[in-house]
Order: sequence, then C-alpha cells, then structure tokens
Amino acid sequence: MSIFRGIERGAVGVGLTLAALGASPALGETLEARITDLDGVALVGASCALPRLKQEVVSDAQGQCRFESVDAGAYDLSVRLRGYTSARVAVNVGTTALTTTVKLKESFHFSESVTVGPQSKDTFESYQAATVLGGEDLQGRLAGTLGETLNSQAGVNMRAFGPGPSRPVIRGFDGDRVLVLENGARTGDLSSQSGDHGVTLDPASATQIEVVRGPATLLYGSNALGGVVNLVSDEIATKPVKGTHGAFTLQGGTANAEAGGAGNLTFGNERWAFRVGGSGHRTGDVKTPDGAIPNSQSELKAGGASLSRTAPSGYFGASYAYDDTDYGIPFVEEGGTTLNPRRHRVDVRAEKRNLGGFIQGVKFVGGYRDYKHDEKEADGLVATSFKNRFTEGQLLLNHGSGVHSKGTFGAWATHRDYATAGEESLAPPTKQNSVSGFLYEELTYQHFGLQLGGRLDHTTFDTETTTVALAGIPTPRDRDFTEASGSLGVLGYLGRDVTVALNFARSARNPSLEELYNFGPHAGNFAFEVGSSDLAAERGMGIDLSLRWRKPRVSGELTVFGNRIDDFIFPVQTGEREDDLPVIVYAARDAQFRGLEAHVDVDLAKSFSVELGADGVRAQARDNDDPLPRIPPYRGWVALRFERKGFHLEGELRASAKQDRVYGLETPTNGFSLVNLHTSYRLIRGASIHTFTLRFDNATDTRWRNHLNFIKDQAPEMGRGLKALYSVRF
Repeated sequence: MSIFRGIERGAVGVGLTLAALGASPALGETLEARITDLDGVALVGASCALPRLKQEVVSDAQGQCRFESVDAGAYDLSVRLRGYTSARVAVNVGTTALTTTVKLKESFHFSESVTVGPQSKDTFESYQAATVLGGEDLQGRLAGTLGETLNSQAGVNMRAFGPGPSRPVIRGFDGDRVLVLENGARTGDLSSQSGDHGVTLDPASATQIEVVRGPATLLYGSNALGGVVNLVSDEIATKPVKGTHGAFTLQGGTANAEAGGAGNLTFGNERWAFRVGGSGHRTGDVKTPDGAIPNSQSELKAGGASLSRTAPSGYFGASYAYDDTDYGIPFVEEGGTTLNPRRHRVDVRAEKRNLGGFIQGVKFVGGYRDYKHDEKEADGLVATSFKNRFTEGQLLLNHGSGVHSKGTFGAWATHRDYATAGEESLAPPTKQNSVSGFLYEELTYQHFGLQLGGRLDHTTFDTETTTVALAGIPTPRDRDFTEASGSLGVLGYLGRDVTVALNFARSARNPSLEELYNFGPHAGNFAFEVGSSDLAAERGMGIDLSLRWRKPRVSGELTVFGNRIDDFIFPVQTGEREDDLPVIVYAARDAQFRGLEAHVDVDLAKSFSVELGADGVRAQARDNDDPLPRIPPYRGWVALRFERKGFHLEGELRASAKQDRVYGLETPTNGFSLVNLHTSYRLIRGASIHTFTLRFDNATDTRWRNHLNFIKDQAPEMGRGLKALYSVRF
C-alpha cells in the first residue's frame, strides 16, 4: 500500500507542478488581431505573421487572427492581403491588452511577390526592387502582349517589332539578360533570340505579373542578370480548394480591331483540385496617326488543364497546356512575313511544408517545353523552321536553423535541344546543359534584416558541325562555363512605415547560343550576324539602394542603381554590308549602367489622389563613354485619380525625353507626351467580384515612336483607341 500512496503523492505533485506551469506566463499568452478595412468591415483571408517567431495564420470569417502560446515581449505583427496596403504594427504581449485591431487601406497597387525570394514576400520588405501588377491595376494596363502590358511600369520598357512580337526590357537590359517565367518556370520559347520573336504568353490569363528589377542570378541563374518577369496564373493548386472557383476576362479595342477572352474554372473537394483554362486573342492591322501598319495582325489560342492533390501541409500537381500564335512582321521580305510559334508545356510541382527539424519544407518544380515556330513568306511557304526542346528541374530545401534565421538551399538543372532549318538557319544544332547549386539565407531582427547567398552554375554547349570547314564561315566549337554569383542585402525599418533596402550583387552570364554561333543574314534583327565561339562570360557588380514609405496619406519608393559589367557582349557594327544588311559582330567591352526609378502616391483629399513617377538609365562603355545600343530614354508620368465605393476614374499624362545618345547606325527618337483616360467600376455580389473597365488610350492621337521598336523609322506607334474590358472572379 505504501507503494500506491507514494505513486499517488507523486501524481499529485506532478499535477500541482503542471498547474503552476499552466498559470505561469512562461508558457505564453494568446494574441488576437482583428483585421478590417477602413470602414471596420472584417477582412477574410488576410495573412498575419509574427516574423520573430516564424508564425503565420490567416484571418477567419470574422477577420480574426489568433496566435497561441506567445511569450511576453515586444513583437512586430505583419498583416497583408491582396488588394490592400500591407501593415506592420507593434504589439506588446504581457503588458497590454492581447486583442488588437489592424485596419488595411484598399490599394490600387498590389504588393505581395512570389518572385523576389524562395517564399512570398511583401515588396515593401524585399531586398530587391520589385513591382507587382494585379487586380484593377492589371486590368487597367492589360494589353495583347506581355511587353505592352508592362511598358508603363517603373524601370520597364518594351522591345518590339511592330505590335505582334514584344518583350519586356528592364533597366536597359534586353534579350538573354531578362528572364521571363510562367509560374516560376522558364517559358522555353525563343523570344530572347531575335527582335521579331515574341513571348508566347497571354497576359489576360494572369492573376498577377511580377517584375524583379536588377540582378536576380542568385535564384534564377545567368539569364537573370538584368531582372526577372514572372506571369503568375495559379495554374496548379497549392492549397486545399473547396467548391467551384474561377475567373473570366473579356476585352475589345478599336485601334486594332482587338477581341479576346480568357477564363479558368477550378473544382475542389479540399483534397483534389482540377482546373481547366483557356484564352484566345486576335487583332487586325494597327491604326496609327499615319494610317494602318500593313501585316501587323496577330492571333493567339491557348488551353490546358491541371490536377492537384492538396493538403494543409503540401501538394502534388501536374499540368499540360498548348498555345498557338500567329502574327505578322511588317516591312520585312516585302511585308508578307508571318511567324507561327506553337508550344506544348508540361509542369510537375510538389511541396511538403511543416516537416519539423532543421529541414522545414521541400519543394520541387519540373517542366518540359516542346517549342516550334515557322517563319512563312507571303505565299505561305515556310522559309525557316525552329525547334527548341527544353527540360528543367529544381529542388529547394527550406530550413529554419534559429529564432532569427531561415533560408533555402537547392539545385537546378536544365537540358536544351535546339535546331533550325531553312534560309535563316544561323546556328548549328546545339545541346545546352546547365546545372547549379545555390544557397539563400535571411537573418531577421526587429529593426533590420540581412540576406546573403551564393550560386555556382556550370553550362556546356555541344554543337553538331560538319567535318569540312566552309570558306568564310567560322567553325563553331564546343564551350563550357563555370560561373559564381552572390549577393548581400540589408533591410532596415526606419519606423513602422519606412524601410530602406541596400543590395550588393555579384552576377555572371555566359554567352547565349546566338552570340556564340550565329552566322548569316538575320532580317528579324536587320543585320548580318557573326557570332564568336571565343566569347568570355560577362561578370557584373551591382548595387541597389531603395527607400520605401507607406504613410497614411503618402506612399512610394525611390531607387537608385548602378551596374559595372566586364566583357559586356553586344552587336558591334563593322561598317560593312552583306546581303544588303549591315554586318554586326558579337564582341565584348566593359560597360556601366546607372539609373533611377521613382514612384509616389499622394492622397490629396477624400477619394482624390495623385500618382507621380519617373525612370531612366544611362548605359555606356567604360573606356570612352560611348553609348550602348538600344537604351530607352528617360520618362516621367503624372496621374490624377478619383476613387469611391468601387468607382475609379483616372487621367494620366506620360512623357518621354528625346533619345539622342545612340550607337552606330541607330537613329535618334524624338520625345513625346501621351494622354490616357481610364475608368472602372468594381461590383461585389456575394463571393463574386465583377470589374468593368473602359480605357481611352492616346486620347489626343499623338504621333509617337518607341525607341526600342525595330521598325520605328518606318511607322509610328498606335494612335487613339477605345478599349473595353470585363472581368469576374468567384
């Protein structure tokens, strides 16, 4: 019996000890935050985070976020929700009330980016300059091509060859230095290769479009030396879906007889999610103040489906999509040339979160692209065919080794099989293989954060060449490159509503296939191109300094940047002509890029606000200050807005300076001013959000020319046009 009494006394002692511990603050308290809009209406689905504790929850139907077992002390509570300006407030657990209210202001500009880091991050707290275009902001800028849609964003311009083919240019960087992604994966097209090759993505299918300005080689490899553009469409479900959800967009315009639509439907039972989607878009010849541009029509068709197995802690999904594009190339080969890109796309993605231990999450991204396009003459015969098969895989391991630290390390590999046949078969069949390893770390404290990391890339080019060298044609040789990149970033919080970000980056880019091996007449670049198998890799040192503020009535960002690049590769004009085209040789010189980007929103009075912005870059050779080719001019803009209860009215004036710092045969471009008008109305009915938009672009029918358009000397840009859009999300 004494044994049982001893056990009984021991159990009572343990119970009293546990009770005492339960009453002790050491086990922590409960912190509740109610998230509302400025009118006090509860907001559902807001992300609430305590960065110091690495805890994150989502607000419920009453707008409540609840954190359990929070130790006494001072914390920063970060709250963000798509379509609203994020907030960061101080909470003091243990000395003040444990229930707080956070009010979010509706924002015309989106802020949460999935591209700036291994995990999503508010651009207000990112180490690099970034822009997110979504919601009404995307609706107000939506165009038929990705380049035109982003052309009005700070630091982003549009390279074009008429209206059909276009591509974003970031801080003066074009082609192989700007990486275009679709849901974080490479597109596998040839848009970086030539001025007449376009990006095969429909912006109308996007949930949001993100731009990282500046070197992003740490996460994305050598093709991101200038920046990254990521079209996000949420194609594969990554979280449990219940019921039916979808989105549809319709658009039409008068300046180019435009008509298009895009839509998707997702069905889920919280375990499985099935999605179907598609889009179509067509335009006729573009009308300018000087008349229509012949052979400037375009057409795009796309469709696909995905299936995903989801759970609160992860997902596994796969998707298939096909797109078919057809567009004209004005003023080439007697004005009758058309291009017909087609692409099959397969993606596989998986992620497991909340693993516990050192490795807290694992993510895999894989994809296969089978891209083909034909360049056809006016009689319909195929002059040149291109094939580009691309496979990639990426594995990311997320860890949290301490209270203040978290990071990601992983590996990435690609295989590319490229071949051409026909008149413009400029490069030999080539297999390109790349493999890399990278490390990305963040240290987060209450008033500042540090980011550092490194990446090692190895790339090989294996060509298939004839054993007999042809007279006058350089014999290509196989090449391999091993390059290292690294970055160091500092983020400081100067109060709750001001941040400053300083980022240093050492980046590298191996020459592209075209720069190494092209030889022959290339009408799409208006040049006879001569590549060089002896080119070395580019190596750059970059610095970005950004000041961001989100005051109750004023928000904005100011960024200054500089890049010094050794062995910068560009087409050097020899002064000779071949096949009635100027001869260019891909060669290298040391270069320097310097510029600024500024954007500010000011609330003038209730419902009235003004937006001001400017950007510009100066790029030159370091040895003699010669300008580099095809650099965009300085720009500025001002917009006056009225917003109330879902109604939006805006008038915008955009101005561009003259660009007379030109290289070789490049011609100067005069400055211009454009007036754009825009109105929209958002109607919420239950779980559905309807948006009606009407735009009046180039309202004064100004004759203007885009300095980065290959045919700017033959025709001006689009004239006055009315565009109507309707979208619904449910």
